[in-house]
Order: sequence, then structure tokens, then C-alpha cells
Amino acid sequence: MMMWMALALGAVPLDVKLTEAEKAELTAGDVVVRYPTDTGLVVGAVDIPATREQVMASVMDFDARVKSVGAIDSIVTYAPATDPKGLGAKFTLSVLGSEIIYYIRYDIEAEGVNFVLDDEHENGITATNGGYWTYPTGDKIRLVYWSTTDTGRAVPGFIRNTLSVRSFRNQLSAMQTQAPKK
Repeated sequence: MMMWMALALGAVPLDVKLTEAEKAELTAGDVVVRYPTDTGLVVGAVDIPATREQVMASVMDFDARVKSVGAIDSIVTYAPATDPKGLGAKFTLSVLGSEIIYYIRYDIEAEGVNFVLDDEHENGITATNGGYWTYPTGDKIRLVYWSTTDTGRAVPGFIRNTLSVRSFRNQLSAMQTQAPKK
């Protein structure tokens, strides 16, 4: 409910503080992804030599996301960005031999986007929310990603952590490569 209130009032980024070591990794061109916290929060970042518009085009390129994240089978848009509830996208994943389908609503701004599980649909996960936000840093744009997800399933921590970090690292690496071409 809290996220829906945030969406209704306009998208705002999560206040993510990067460590000096993480900033150094980003400056070196690396992708940074933190392991999930006990609450399921995952944070990632990447510096991209592109404009904010190019980076946001890459963030919202669902076809490219399907190609960059192995567990995602498809992402299909079911509501346009002009919908009062935000752009709607249906995700179909294959994880450890199981098909998982869930629906996300996106609140898109020029500087970033927040997303939340669309509870008007039957979802194969319990909850998710997050965002992608852009920050100018020198001649690049720093893309900061964050999300929390409750799958509603008992998944061993090491499996959850490995899958999360790998998929988010692949996703951000792909955006780093693709955004300058948009």
C-alpha cells in the first residue's frame, strides 16, 4: 500500500548511499551489485557513457531485458505509460524449473522510474517494488537500481543471492552496453 501511495504522489528515488569502494569500482567501469539484505533489498549501479534519455530508453527496453536476463522468458506490455496507474508489464520467468508470472506497474519520470507489483492481477510472487534512477556524474550517467522482492517461497539464501546478483549484474551490464546506442 505504501508503494502505491508513493506512485500516486509521483515517483521518487530511494536514497542509496554508495561506499567509496563502490564509487571507485564504478569509476573503473565496473558494475556494482550488493548481495540482498535480510529484508531482500538489492542495490546495483553502473556508470554509462550516454545521455539520461538513452539510459532511460535502455531501462524501458523490455526486449533487451529478456535477452540479458536468462530467467526472463518474456515481458509483455498490457497497459500504456499514459494509463493513470502507470505502464503495465507482464513478466514470465523460468526459475529452477518453475514458471513464475507476475505483473508490474511502472511510474516513469524523466530521471527514473519506480515499479511495484500490480495486485489487480494474480501474481506468482508475493511482493516486489523498486526503481531505476539516473544521476549525472561527469560525462556519464550513473544508473542506480534497487528492488525488494518476496517470492512467497522458501528459497535457500545462497541460491537467492546468487540468482539475484547474477541477473542484476547481467541486466546492468547490458544496459551499460546498449544505452549509448539508443
